[in-house]
Amino acid sequence: MELWDICDSKGIPTGRTIEKGSDFGEGEYHIAVEAWIVNRKGEFLIQKRSSRCQHYPNVWSLTAGRIQAGEDARDGCVREVKEEIGLALEREELIHLAHVNREDNSHMIWEVFLARRDISVSGLTLDPDEVAEVRWVTKEMLEDMIRTEDIFTYPEMMDFFHLITENYLDKTAERKA
Repeated sequence: MELWDICDSKGIPTGRTIEKGSDFGEGEYHIAVEAWIVNRKGEFLIQKRSSRCQHYPNVWSLTAGRIQAGEDARDGCVREVKEEIGLALEREELIHLAHVNREDNSHMIWEVFLARRDISVSGLTLDPDEVAEVRWVTKEMLEDMIRTEDIFTYPEMMDFFHLITENYLDKTAERKA
């Protein structure tokens, strides 16, 4: 049984905990996390969701998930990345990019993080219930996937993409590639 801590619209815990799948009350939210992972070549790590996933099966996405009771957003992000693709990140290496309140009746607050890692996808251990495949894509490929919705998208995704490409990618590596 997975438990979720409930927070208010600012992300402050209310002290209430619910079981995954339970209904939320008015003004109640739960925190979800997303990890944008980039390498020195300016490539982005994306994953194809498993056909076994309840939501968005066989859809390309970034690593994301809901935090569990007792976790903060950083701990939840580290756990989700480890569980889904077997990559062990450290809390301290996560760069917080955004805090977004979803106003779509999902009752979610989206905490978005960036991590920089140079890893081989062949060294990752994928959770077959969550992830079917991972791959590195160039920034041009990811931008095209976002525009054509060939990856799970949401309203602020292109803003995050531009924030990362303009402020966090190694410009010398991009010129060499």
